[in-house]
This record gives sequence, structure tokens and C-alpha cells, in this order.
Amino acid sequence: MRRATRNDRDRVVKVLQKAFNDNPTMLFITRGFNKDKHIAKVMQYAFDFAIRRKGVYVTQNGKGVAIYFRFDERKKDMLDFYYQLRLAITALPILRLQQIWRHNRMVNKLRANKCQFLYVWFIGVDPDEHPRTSPTAFKRKIFESAKKQQLDIYAETTRRELKIGYERLGFEVYKKWHNSKNGLNVWFLKKPFASHTLAMAKNH
Repeated sequence: MRRATRNDRDRVVKVLQKAFNDNPTMLFITRGFNKDKHIAKVMQYAFDFAIRRKGVYVTQNGKGVAIYFRFDERKKDMLDFYYQLRLAITALPILRLQQIWRHNRMVNKLRANKCQFLYVWFIGVDPDEHPRTSPTAFKRKIFESAKKQQLDIYAETTRRELKIGYERLGFEVYKKWHNSKNGLNVWFLKKPFASHTLAMAKNH
């Protein structure tokens, strides 16, 4: 995998839009009509936010994408808030804005209360790619980053199959929340690296 540049924006957005086409969170936070267009808007926002934090990666064939970054890499500024406003105006359902805000606020509240960790936001592969990119390609890159920086990895998902996929990569569920208002389950996952590194050091 390589770090993406701004020239990769359209490629990254297309891959993630296709990969998250039926994702429960995407269906909840985007407008019901022109679904593909509005999910693409979310992915444009994710790219614009993460590229400023050096957090967008693509596989060599351009068919796989990972967005992850150090959570405290950069504080939000006016440009980030502009991106959020643009997203709200162009893709989010007006009548559900309050529900979306409450959902995101709760996810942020329940996420581990530590300022330094690697946050995996999106991992996606073009569903039309044959053969499919192996999860090992993402695992290797993300785990190498975590080991190098001695940071734990955190992620969330609303899809059970993705939760299982994370667990196969060594993640563990440290919290689960059911949004009864909107019928969404959110699994909070972590893969320890910092604590493991410290424990190993103490034992030698």
C-alpha cells in the first residue's frame, strides 16, 4: 500500500462509495434518493478530512483503500468545519440531522477516552475487483504503523460481518452500543500495541 495524494481523490471516493453502498451507517446518514451520489459525498468529506492528516492509503492496483490516522494528529480547524457544513448541505437528510448529530455524539462519547491512538475510519475494496485484495494487505500496513508509533488501534463498525473480520485480524470488542432510536448496533473495537509493547519491555 502507498499513501494517497490529492490526485487519488476520485479513485478513493469511487472505491469507498461502492464498498459502503449498503452499509447501515451510510444508509442512516445519507438522503434516500440518489444514494450513490450522497454516499460519494460522505467519502469526499472523509478523504478531504483524512488527507490533511496523512491518513489515506491505497493498494498498488488502486482497488483497495484504508483511511486511518493518529487521532490527535491535527486539531479541527475552520477548513474542517467548512467540509462538515458542505457535507450537511449536500448529502445529509435535513429531517434526520438531529438524530445523526446525537448518534455521532454518543459514538464519540463511548469511544475510548485516550488522546493517542491510531483510528481506523474506513477500509474498503472495490466489490468488482477479482481477485479481491486480501485483508492481510491492510493488516500489514496498519499494524506496522501502530508498532512504529507504539499506539493502540481503535475502530467502530455497524456491520456484524465487519466486526467478525476485525476480530479475525486480532481486534477485540471493548464496547457495544445499540441505538434503539434508529436500529443500529455499533461495535467498538481495539487492537492493543502500546500496552503490549510496554508489557514486553517490563518482562525483559
